[in-house]
Amino acid sequence: MPRGGLSVAAIYEGPRVTVTLAGALTAATRRDVEPLCLHVVGRPELEELLFDLRRLTTIDEAGIACIVDARDRCALRGARLTLDPSDAVRPTLERAGLSS
Repeated sequence: MPRGGLSVAAIYEGPRVTVTLAGALTAATRRDVEPLCLHVVGRPELEELLFDLRRLTTIDEAGIACIVDARDRCALRGARLTLDPSDAVRPTLERAGLSS
């Protein structure tokens, strides 16, 4: 895992992009995800952005804000954001109103 304990990968499948995060999405690691999200959401053919969070161990307010920003940018384009969370972060996402 890179510094800060977050691994980031993206799989492009036509109009669907899966961004896989493993480790901790926090204020310290958010900057590792944001440029990728901006790139993905800027793709003209994007219809769905799936965040695969099954290997995410923790998320803080900055991590939540990163996902909310991606969701809002998707909505502006008519694309959908889908979350596949781990049991570890599901309650935090649900408290923030982020559930798929």
